[in-house]
Amino acid sequence: MIKISFKLLLAISTISSYVIADDFKAKAKFKPQYPKSAYVKRISGYAVVEFVINEKGRTENQSISSAKCFNLIDKNGAYFWYDFQNDEVSDAYDCKYFDFKALKASKQLIYENYAGKPIEHSYKYNFRHWSLIKVDSVIDLESGDFILK
Repeated sequence: MIKISFKLLLAISTISSYVIADDFKAKAKFKPQYPKSAYVKRISGYAVVEFVINEKGRTENQSISSAKCFNLIDKNGAYFWYDFQNDEVSDAYDCKYFDFKALKASKQLIYENYAGKPIEHSYKYNFRHWSLIKVDSVIDLESGDFILK
């Protein structure tokens, strides 16, 4: 007869409750349409959508957890907003330009759910305008200057 301690049984049961990357795999992803209002204003950005992958692999309960607008990116991948009129650089700002298109695309996602139970997940949709400014330096927000590293 095999003896299993209560602590070992408890540890095994709690490990199985965590979601790991092998519990699901994307079967179909859809690229969202670029919002015309953001395109005209030359705004790049992203929207992070949180949702639940159900037992059948479809997404449900979609919501936006964060969304930012920017028009400048540095070599480290940090996002900024450059105000051309005032010649000022600031952090990327919260915006809603990309929410609707990201939510619409997330409703079309299809996953293979190996866990057989609902899985919480998030997906980041990037919207990059052709005019996005890429710089080879880091920006000091205090002074607005580019710092070469």
